[in-house]
This record gives sequence, structure tokens and C-alpha cells, in this order.
Amino acid sequence: DLLGNLEDERLVFEMSGPLSPGVFKIEGDDSFLHLIMPIRVQAEQ
Repeated sequence: DLLGNLEDERLVFEMSGPLSPGVFKIEGDDSFLHLIMPIRVQAEQ
């Protein structure tokens, strides 16, 4: 949904680890920030 709704050509994705939040930013525009929160799902045993 995010990529389909942006008109900018340059998008930056930052993440520091597999269970850390991810951040999308528009290159050169500090007014935009899209945060992605990971969810850990444990299987029933």
C-alpha cells in the first residue's frame, strides 16, 4: 500500500535487526516517516 501511494522516486528503508522496527523515509524529505513494527508469532506446541 505504501509504495503504491507514493509519488516520490527515491525511498529509503532502514532496519537495525530482524526484530527491530523498520522505517521508510523519502530521500531528502524529513517531514515523512513510515514506521513498520515487527510481530513475533510463536507456534503452539
